[in-house]
Amino acid sequence: MKQSLRNSLIAMMSICIIALAGCNSQDVKVDLGKQTQQAASQGQTNNAQEAMTKIMVYVPRQDGKGVMPQPLTIDANRKTVKDAINLMIEQDGRAEYPVFAKGTKVVETAKHDDTVTVVLNDDFLQDATGLTATLRIASIVNTAVEFDGVHKVYVKVKGVTLPTYGDIDLTHPLKQMKDKIVKD
Repeated sequence: MKQSLRNSLIAMMSICIIALAGCNSQDVKVDLGKQTQQAASQGQTNNAQEAMTKIMVYVPRQDGKGVMPQPLTIDANRKTVKDAINLMIEQDGRAEYPVFAKGTKVVETAKHDDTVTVVLNDDFLQDATGLTATLRIASIVNTAVEFDGVHKVYVKVKGVTLPTYGDIDLTHPLKQMKDKIVKD
Protein backbone atom coordinates (compact mmCIF):
# COMPACT_ATOMS: atom_id res chain seq x y z
CA MET A 1 0.00 0.00 0.00
CA LYS A 2 2.81 2.38 0.87
CA GLN A 3 4.47 1.44 -2.38
CA SER A 4 1.30 2.20 -4.34
CA LEU A 5 0.82 5.55 -2.61
CA ARG A 6 4.41 6.49 -3.25
CA ASN A 7 4.12 5.51 -6.93
CA SER A 8 0.95 7.60 -7.23
CA LEU A 9 2.65 10.63 -5.69
CA ILE A 10 5.65 10.20 -7.97
CA ALA A 11 3.33 9.92 -10.98
CA MET A 12 1.42 13.09 -10.02
CA MET A 13 4.65 14.99 -9.42
CA SER A 14 5.95 13.82 -12.77
CA ILE A 15 2.81 15.02 -14.52
CA CYS A 16 3.13 18.42 -12.79
CA ILE A 17 6.80 18.68 -13.71
CA ILE A 18 6.05 17.77 -17.33
CA ALA A 19 3.20 20.29 -17.46
CA LEU A 20 5.36 23.06 -16.02
CA ALA A 21 8.49 22.14 -17.98
CA GLY A 22 7.77 24.65 -20.78
CA CYS A 23 7.06 27.50 -18.39
CA ASN A 24 9.25 28.96 -15.69
CA SER A 25 8.81 31.96 -13.41
CA GLN A 26 11.26 34.10 -15.42
CA ASP A 27 9.15 33.70 -18.56
CA VAL A 28 6.08 34.91 -16.69
CA LYS A 29 7.92 37.95 -15.31
CA VAL A 30 9.29 38.87 -18.74
CA ASP A 31 5.86 38.63 -20.35
CA LEU A 32 4.28 40.71 -17.59
CA GLY A 33 7.09 43.24 -17.92
CA LYS A 34 6.51 43.57 -21.66
CA GLN A 35 2.81 44.07 -21.10
CA THR A 36 3.49 46.68 -18.44
CA GLN A 37 6.02 48.44 -20.68
CA GLN A 38 3.60 48.38 -23.61
CA ALA A 39 0.80 49.78 -21.46
CA ALA A 40 3.10 52.48 -20.07
CA SER A 41 4.33 53.52 -23.52
CA GLN A 42 0.77 53.67 -24.84
CA GLY A 43 -0.15 55.85 -21.85
CA GLN A 44 2.81 58.15 -22.54
CA THR A 45 1.82 58.42 -26.21
CA ASN A 46 -1.75 59.32 -25.25
CA ASN A 47 -0.51 61.86 -22.67
CA ALA A 48 1.86 63.38 -25.25
CA GLN A 49 -0.99 63.70 -27.74
CA GLU A 50 -3.23 65.21 -25.07
CA ALA A 51 -0.47 67.64 -24.11
CA MET A 52 -0.42 69.07 -27.65
CA THR A 53 -2.98 71.50 -29.02
CA LYS A 54 -3.60 73.40 -32.24
CA ILE A 55 -3.58 77.16 -32.59
CA MET A 56 -4.06 79.49 -35.54
CA VAL A 57 -1.57 82.26 -36.24
CA TYR A 58 -1.70 84.83 -39.03
CA VAL A 59 1.56 85.19 -40.94
CA PRO A 60 2.22 88.07 -43.37
CA ARG A 61 2.07 86.98 -47.01
CA GLN A 62 5.18 87.46 -49.12
CA ASP A 63 3.19 89.25 -51.84
CA GLY A 64 2.00 91.89 -49.33
CA LYS A 65 -1.69 91.21 -49.99
CA GLY A 66 -2.44 90.57 -46.32
CA VAL A 67 -1.98 87.87 -43.72
CA MET A 68 -2.71 84.17 -44.08
CA PRO A 69 -3.90 81.73 -41.46
CA GLN A 70 -1.39 79.07 -40.50
CA PRO A 71 -2.29 76.29 -38.06
CA LEU A 72 0.43 75.23 -35.62
CA THR A 73 0.56 72.35 -33.14
CA ILE A 74 2.12 73.37 -29.85
CA ASP A 75 2.49 72.15 -26.29
CA ALA A 76 -0.80 72.85 -24.50
CA ASN A 77 1.13 74.59 -21.71
CA ARG A 78 2.33 77.16 -24.25
CA LYS A 79 -1.14 78.06 -25.51
CA THR A 80 -0.97 81.73 -24.63
CA VAL A 81 -1.36 84.89 -26.67
CA LYS A 82 2.28 85.77 -25.97
CA ASP A 83 3.60 82.41 -27.20
CA ALA A 84 1.28 82.39 -30.22
CA ILE A 85 2.44 85.82 -31.41
CA ASN A 86 6.09 84.97 -30.78
CA LEU A 87 5.64 81.75 -32.80
CA MET A 88 3.99 83.76 -35.58
CA ILE A 89 6.95 86.16 -35.60
CA GLU A 90 9.31 83.15 -35.79
CA GLN A 91 7.32 81.78 -38.74
CA ASP A 92 7.62 85.15 -40.48
CA GLY A 93 11.37 85.16 -39.78
CA ARG A 94 11.72 81.97 -41.87
CA ALA A 95 10.25 83.70 -44.92
CA GLU A 96 12.43 84.88 -47.77
CA TYR A 97 11.41 88.47 -47.04
CA PRO A 98 10.35 88.73 -43.39
CA VAL A 99 7.98 91.55 -42.46
CA PHE A 100 8.91 91.74 -38.78
CA ALA A 101 12.27 93.27 -37.91
CA LYS A 102 14.84 90.79 -36.67
CA GLY A 103 14.73 90.49 -32.88
CA THR A 104 11.08 91.52 -32.55
CA LYS A 105 9.30 89.68 -29.76
CA VAL A 106 6.43 90.00 -27.34
CA VAL A 107 7.72 90.98 -23.92
CA GLU A 108 4.44 90.49 -22.09
CA THR A 109 0.69 90.29 -22.49
CA ALA A 110 -2.16 91.12 -20.16
CA LYS A 111 -5.88 90.41 -20.49
CA HIS A 112 -8.64 92.57 -19.06
CA ASP A 113 -12.21 91.58 -19.90
CA ASP A 114 -12.25 90.97 -23.68
CA THR A 115 -9.12 93.03 -24.40
CA VAL A 116 -5.51 91.86 -24.55
CA THR A 117 -2.58 94.25 -24.31
CA VAL A 118 0.44 93.06 -26.28
CA VAL A 119 3.73 94.69 -25.29
CA LEU A 120 6.55 94.36 -27.83
CA ASN A 121 10.24 95.22 -27.60
CA ASP A 122 11.95 98.16 -29.39
CA ASP A 123 12.82 96.04 -32.45
CA PHE A 124 9.15 96.25 -33.42
CA LEU A 125 9.70 99.92 -34.33
CA GLN A 126 12.34 99.27 -37.02
CA ASP A 127 11.18 99.98 -40.58
CA ALA A 128 7.58 100.43 -39.50
CA THR A 129 6.06 102.22 -42.45
CA GLY A 130 3.13 101.73 -44.77
CA LEU A 131 2.41 98.16 -45.79
CA THR A 132 4.99 96.67 -43.41
CA ALA A 133 3.32 98.31 -40.40
CA THR A 134 -0.15 97.25 -41.54
CA LEU A 135 0.91 93.62 -42.02
CA ARG A 136 2.61 93.53 -38.63
CA ILE A 137 -0.44 94.89 -36.83
CA ALA A 138 -2.84 92.64 -38.78
CA SER A 139 -0.74 89.59 -37.88
CA ILE A 140 -0.67 90.46 -34.19
CA VAL A 141 -4.34 91.41 -33.87
CA ASN A 142 -5.72 88.51 -35.90
CA THR A 143 -3.56 86.00 -34.02
CA ALA A 144 -4.62 87.39 -30.62
CA VAL A 145 -8.36 87.36 -31.35
CA GLU A 146 -8.15 83.64 -32.13
CA PHE A 147 -8.12 83.05 -28.37
CA ASP A 148 -11.38 82.53 -26.51
CA GLY A 149 -12.75 85.70 -24.98
CA VAL A 150 -10.39 88.03 -26.84
CA HIS A 151 -12.11 90.57 -29.10
CA LYS A 152 -9.83 93.61 -28.93
CA VAL A 153 -6.09 94.19 -28.82
CA TYR A 154 -3.93 97.06 -27.60
CA VAL A 155 -0.45 97.11 -29.13
CA LYS A 156 2.27 98.83 -27.11
CA VAL A 157 6.05 99.09 -27.29
CA LYS A 158 7.92 98.77 -24.00
CA GLY A 159 4.64 99.53 -22.18
CA VAL A 160 4.06 102.80 -24.04
CA THR A 161 1.02 103.40 -26.23
CA LEU A 162 2.12 104.83 -29.56
CA PRO A 163 -0.25 107.37 -31.14
CA THR A 164 0.19 105.71 -34.55
CA TYR A 165 2.10 102.87 -36.13
CA GLY A 166 2.39 103.39 -39.85
CA ASP A 167 -1.11 104.65 -40.68
CA ILE A 168 -2.82 102.78 -37.84
CA ASP A 169 -4.18 104.59 -34.77
CA LEU A 170 -3.01 102.68 -31.67
CA THR A 171 -4.68 104.93 -29.08
CA HIS A 172 -7.66 102.58 -28.91
CA PRO A 173 -7.91 98.78 -28.98
CA LEU A 174 -8.10 97.14 -32.39
CA LYS A 175 -10.65 94.53 -33.44
CA GLN A 176 -10.11 91.61 -35.80
CA MET A 177 -8.86 92.82 -39.18
CA LYS A 178 -10.88 90.48 -41.41
CA ASP A 179 -10.18 92.60 -44.49
CA LYS A 180 -6.46 91.76 -44.18
CA ILE A 181 -6.96 87.96 -44.06
CA VAL A 182 -6.21 86.28 -47.39
CA LYS A 183 -6.67 82.51 -47.43
CA ASP A 184 -5.38 81.82 -50.91
